[in-house]
Amino acid sequence: MIQATLDTLSHYASFFFHREEKLMDAFNYPGLEFHRAEHRNLLQKIAKQRIAAKRKASVKSAKKLFDELSSWFCHHALLQDIAFAPYIDDTEKAERIAREGTAECLLDLTVEHKESAACRSSHVEVEVEAAVARVL
Repeated sequence: MIQATLDTLSHYASFFFHREEKLMDAFNYPGLEFHRAEHRNLLQKIAKQRIAAKRKASVKSAKKLFDELSSWFCHHALLQDIAFAPYIDDTEKAERIAREGTAECLLDLTVEHKESAACRSSHVEVEVEAAVARVL
C-alpha cells in the first residue's frame, strides 16, 4: 500500500508540477527557476522514499513522510504558489493552458500505472489522500 501511494504521488506530482511550470512560463514568472528547483527537490525526495519503501516500508516511516509532505505542500502553496498569482493577468488564458493535455496526461497516468489500485481513477488527488489515510 505504501509503495502504491508513493508511486501515485510521484506520478501525479510530476504531472501537476509540469502543468504549473507551463503556466509560469507562459506568464513570464521571474521565480520560475526557483519554483522548478523546489519541485525537482521534492520529486527527488519522493523517489528516494519509493526506493526505501521497496526495501522496508513501515507505518512509522509512512507517518513521518506524510507529515513532511504535508508541511512541504502547505509551505509551498502558501508562499511559492501565492507569489505567482499576481502574474496571471488573463484567467481565460491560464485556464486554457492549464487544461491543455490534462485529460490525456491523466489517462496515460492511469493506463501506465494500472497495477496500482490508487491510479485507477482520473480523480488521482482524491485517491492519493484516501490511500495515505488507509496507511495511517
